[in-house]
Amino acid sequence: MPESSDLTALATAAADAARRDDTPGAAAYLRRLLDAQTAALGPDHPDLATTLNNLALMLERLGQMPEAGRCYRRAHDIASRALGPDDPQVQVSHANLTA
Repeated sequence: MPESSDLTALATAAADAARRDDTPGAAAYLRRLLDAQTAALGPDHPDLATTLNNLALMLERLGQMPEAGRCYRRAHDIASRALGPDDPQVQVSHANLTA
């Protein structure tokens, strides 16, 4: 099981890559983070929704719209179940789905 520091390091690497406009690199780090979070936190943890939203944004930039849509839908499903419909994260994920 990945440690919290591993998750933080992957999230930081993804954010750094995105800031450098290294979209493929950011997407790769986010995929690794998603796998590590799933292993550490389970498949329905709300942190996964954030990672999925971020991954979807990178996939959109790469023109991978079908996969981005799947990530947005999964993020919304996880956030809705874990946080409830009035949570700001659910509202953001819903807005991403309808944009």
